[in-house]
Order: sequence, then C-alpha cells, then structure tokens
Amino acid sequence: MTNRIRLLSFVCLLLLPFSLQAQDVEYTVTGTLIDQRTEDPLTGANVSIENTTIGTSADADGTFELTARVEPGTYNLRITFIGYRTVEREVEFGDEQEIALGTIALQQDVIGADEVVVTGASVLTEKRQLGNSISTVSADELASTGVTEIDAGLSGKIAGALVQQNSGDPAGGISVRLRGTGTLLGSASPLYIVDGVIVNNDSPELVDVGGTSTNRLADLNPEDIDRIEVVKGAAAAALYGSRANNGVVQIFTKQGKSGTPSITIKSTVNVDKVRKTLDVNMAQNENGDYLDNSGNVMSGKRYDFQDYIFRTAVGTNQFLSISGGANDTRYYISGSHKNNEGIVDGSNYQRSTARLNLDQVLTNWANLSTSLSYSHSNNQQIPNGGLNASYGALTGFIFGPNTVNPEPDPQTGEYPNNTNLANPLEVIDTYDFQNEVNRVIGSAKLSLTPHEGLSIDHTLGLDTYSQVGTAFIPPGTSAPGLSTGFGRRSERAFFQLNNDLRISYQTDIKPWLNSSTLFGGTLQYENVETIGLEAQQFSIGSRVVSGGANFEQPGEFRSETVIYGIFGQQTFGYKDRLFVTEAGDARLDFYLSPDNSQSTPNGLPIDKVEGFYTSASDPIPVYLPGEMNLIRAEAYVNLDRPGDAVNEIDNIRTKQPSQDAFGVGANLPAYSGGTSDTELFEEIYRQRSAEMYLTGMRFEDARRLGRPVPSSDPALSAERNRVYYPYPTSERQNNPNTPENPEI
Repeated sequence: MTNRIRLLSFVCLLLLPFSLQAQDVEYTVTGTLIDQRTEDPLTGANVSIENTTIGTSADADGTFELTARVEPGTYNLRITFIGYRTVEREVEFGDEQEIALGTIALQQDVIGADEVVVTGASVLTEKRQLGNSISTVSADELASTGVTEIDAGLSGKIAGALVQQNSGDPAGGISVRLRGTGTLLGSASPLYIVDGVIVNNDSPELVDVGGTSTNRLADLNPEDIDRIEVVKGAAAAALYGSRANNGVVQIFTKQGKSGTPSITIKSTVNVDKVRKTLDVNMAQNENGDYLDNSGNVMSGKRYDFQDYIFRTAVGTNQFLSISGGANDTRYYISGSHKNNEGIVDGSNYQRSTARLNLDQVLTNWANLSTSLSYSHSNNQQIPNGGLNASYGALTGFIFGPNTVNPEPDPQTGEYPNNTNLANPLEVIDTYDFQNEVNRVIGSAKLSLTPHEGLSIDHTLGLDTYSQVGTAFIPPGTSAPGLSTGFGRRSERAFFQLNNDLRISYQTDIKPWLNSSTLFGGTLQYENVETIGLEAQQFSIGSRVVSGGANFEQPGEFRSETVIYGIFGQQTFGYKDRLFVTEAGDARLDFYLSPDNSQSTPNGLPIDKVEGFYTSASDPIPVYLPGEMNLIRAEAYVNLDRPGDAVNEIDNIRTKQPSQDAFGVGANLPAYSGGTSDTELFEEIYRQRSAEMYLTGMRFEDARRLGRPVPSSDPALSAERNRVYYPYPTSERQNNPNTPENPEI
C-alpha cells in the first residue's frame, strides 16, 4: 500500500509541470484597423498586449490576427501607428478562445503628441512624455523621395536637418547636420544606430580622389527601412554620451508579420543629369573667328570640356523581399542589386545586399529578435584632384585652357597635353580608381517583461567591414609629375562590438502621478587598422603596385578603443500633461593606441568623463583628473499645450549650447587650449518643449577670456581645471565674491 502511495505521488509530481503549463490557453484576437476620417486601411499598424512581448501588425487590408498563449484574465490591448493617436482596448480572455473586435478606427494625431517612438531608452514612449526633439520618417515617406541612399532620403523630411550632397559621385559626398551644429575639432555628423547597433559612418578617402569619398551608410538598402527616428540637439547625448552631441539617427528595419507570406518585387530605373553647366567662352566674331579672353583673334577653335565630362546617367535597382510568420515566429528576408552610373562619364557604383530578420516569441514575457545584413559594393571613381591637383578631370576643365582638343591622336592614341593640367578626357578614359567594401551588421536582442511595468533589454551588436581602395595612372600620362605612372593600394579593416543592457520600470505612484525609470550600462569595443602602399615608375602593361619601381614608405595605422558607460533617466508625469525628465551618463573612453591616447597624471589614457547634476543653486566647484573638462546637466520640461511652455513657466530660459569647450554635451578631445568660450542662444522647440542646461567654464579659460573670477580663493593658481558655476541673480546680489557672467 505504501509503495502504491509513493508511486502515485511520483506520477503526480511528474504531471505537475504539465498541469501548470495547461493553465495557459491559446486565444486568437482579430479585427480591422482603419483611418477614422478616410476609412482607409492602416497597413502596418501595431497591435500588442501590454506588459507582454506578444504583438502583430495589420496587413494590406488593415486586418490583424493576434495569437496569444496566456492565462485567462483581463488584458489591455494597445494599438499604435505613426501619426495616429494610441488606442487601448480591454480584452477579456475567458471561455471564448476566438475574440472578434470588429472595425477599430484610429484618429490622426495632428500635433503628434501621442505618436509612439523608440527613444535611446529602447522603450516605446509617447512624444508628449519626451523632453527632447524627436522627428520620425516613415518607410512611405522615404520611398516617396526616390533616393537610393538613406541619408539623402532625410532631405526635406526633418525640421532643422541640413542634408547636402558634396559631390556628383554616385555613392558619396552626402553630409547630414542636425540643428546647425558646427565644430572645429571633430565631426558634425550625428550618431547612427541600426536596430540597436551603433554603426560606423566614416568616409575614409583611402586613395584620395579629391573629396568624393563614399558614405558608409551607402551600404544599407533604403527598401529595408521601416522608419527613421531623429533625436536632435545636445539632449541626444543623455544616453549615448558625447558621440551623440550632434544628434542621433535611429534606423529600424522591417520585421516579418504573422500570416500569409508577403512577396515584394520592385524594379526601378532612375536618370540623373547635371543640373547646370558653367558658361564657357565660345564666342566668335563676325568673321567666325574665336576670341581669347582679351578679345584677340585666336588661331584655333574652343572646346567645351563639359561635353566630354558629363553624361546622362542611368541607374537601376532590383529588390526582392519575403516576409511572414506563423504562431510565435516571424521572418523578413530581402535581397537587392543596384547599378548606378555617375553623371561624370566613367564613374559607376554597384551594390548588392542581403538581409535576414527573425523575431521569436519564447514565452509571453520573453522575446528574441535577431538581424543580420551583408553588403558588397564597388565604386568606380573619377579623381577630381586629391594627391596632385593637376590630375583631376574637373580640375583640368575648370583651370585649364579650352583651346586644346582633348581627343586622342587617331594614329598614336596619345592624348594631347593640356599645359600644366591633366587632360580631362584622358583621366576619364585611362585612369582607374576603385573602392570595394564588404560589410556585415548583426544584432541579437533579448527582451524580457517578467513583471508588470518592468522591461529588460539586452542587445549585442556587431559592425565590421573591410575596405580596399586602389588607384592606377598609366605611364605616359599628360599629368605633370606622373609621366612614369602611379599606383596606390590602401586597405582598412573596421571591427566594432557593442553590448548594452537597459532596465526600465514604469508605474503609477498616484492616479495623477506616474514614474518612468531607466538605467543601464554599455560596453563598446572598436578596432581600426589601415595600411597603404604606393609606387611610381611603372612598366607598360603593369597595373598593380608591386609592378612599380619607386616605392614610397608604407603607411600603417592601428587603433583600439574601449568605452565603458552607465546611464540613467527618470521621468515624472503629472496628469499626463506635465512631464519632467532628468538624464545623464558617465563614460570612460580608453584609447589603446599610444599615438592617440591622452593620459591623466596617473597615466590612465582616458578621453572623456561626463556627468549630470540635479541642482545648481550654489556655485559648484568640480575637480576633474588631468585634462578632462566636460560637465553636463540637463533637465527638460514639456507642456502639452501649444505655445504655453514659456508662458506657464516664465522663469525658464531655454538654452541651446553650441559645440564648444564647456557646453552641454560638448564633444572634445582631452586637451586644453585652442578652444573658445561657450556660446548660448535662445531657442524654443517647435514641439512646445523647453530644455534647461547648466554650463560652466574652467578658471584658466575664464582668465584668458577676460571673465571675472573669484579672487579670494587661493586654490585658483594651482587648480586650472576647476570648473565653477555662477549663482542665480538673487544669490549673486548677496555675494560680492561671486563671478559675474552676463551669459547666464
């Protein structure tokens, strides 16, 4: 009898996990999402169950089918879509396993306060809760531009963004600046993040073709983009550090959707032509004679080199994608090939890409998302100067005489000499400058929601590419100084890993007061290696650097960077109308390359230390080790009432710092000297936000700029890195030793 009881108990224990698991029931929720005004289907609208990782998207007809394996009970269904107000529906999961919600109409959000974005916190947040400026560009808006490069697609879509194409090269020369930031010491480009991976957008000119280097964002296919979110201003650095002082561009790629597989085939043809050519002196007198610039009769005719240099360029782009999903697995697969001619004859850019995105629901509180992309590109370039200003195609046209026929001799095949400049037609026909890139970007993100309001995200990211640049000028060229030929080969290897952990908790402290807390850490590693070799005196028929006879000294560069960082952000919301956010971070950048490190007195190569403070009612002396001098304090106020931000809080002076030595979130190398004082100017964000910044300067620079400093402090002569903050006006009147600063 006892044995039977033991056996029965053992069987019950074995069945216990299955009985516990059986408490979860599979439910199916269906519905149709439409625009309230036009009744058009809202393709791509997101439907999710709050505080879980369960979600889906509406198909082309606006219908959705959400499958959830959860315990019976009451759940909150959340429906979001860019440009529309968020809709929440309470759903009861009970005996009925199939729940039909019918048609749900979403109202357009003209102001955009309810628009849902993903901030640096990696958390879905309504715009009304943000204290900094965020703009969103959807996939449809990006596609409507017809551009084949992501950064060019931002032109005209983001307020305050300056997008310029600096050359006619089919793959390069595009620069993006947000809110007019400028710098004398570093890059003015924003920080780019793709699916949580910080990606490199350097434009190294390995073979020096004269300002037509290729942006590395050209490695991404715009057809794979779901949306782009742009964080402008120094507030972008709150969670990403000083590298984001010029703003952050977050790129989110497309994900699979549950349901029948969707196949997209797209083929486009684009035609490019030079917008305007320069006027050339082609005048003739009444006898048909050509005149020089002084009006004297010339013996020969004139030639418009632009007819030989520019062409009507044709480009093609082929794209194929397959997306879908079943149960808990969703996928997105794509491939593309692009072939673009440049408007300069002889230039060409080809790119092939492949992408795989997988999204797997592990449990109702755990989700795993992975992304992997590969791109191969080859850019045939035409030099415009660079190594030697005499050998550029456009250089020869702009600065050379147009009295020489650029066409080669039909007998010898030699190109005529264009005085002291290269023959533009010879540059196009015989010079060979190429740039080849292979790149892989991958990420894996584990999202956990183990408790209501608690979210944990862990992201591993990889960005690596190899770049090879080659240049060849054949012997016998008419370019001065290069008659024996010239060859160069440069290789660059880039490897970057980032490991980020973000933990956020949202709760309602009171019915009228809610709190959102975020903290996390980051570990980033970057390795860059570049090597170059060049030679002259080539024999006929040789086109590789080893075929030369006069080698230059090989060049090599190596650099390793390790960044450790912690960050935090706290937001309080009052009655869903007033939101106050404080954010900050502390980071250490270790540059392991001896030639590029800056050392503290203890010998530790540290580049930047950043911090945040919550109060500045008194002058705060801050001591920094060595030459580190970056201090930042940030607070944001956002009133969800158009035009009332300053009227409601009239004692807040909104300040936007320039990129400078001691501005908020300044991006500086760790050395003193060569910088100017911080400049502040008034600005109120268009989204009814106000930002308050705390800024200070070192006594050393205050003296240099002629600013008054406290004379009673004996430590001033020894502590040149001490940073002070001025008193508010009320305090300054009662303290004669407080320095005056008219800018605060």
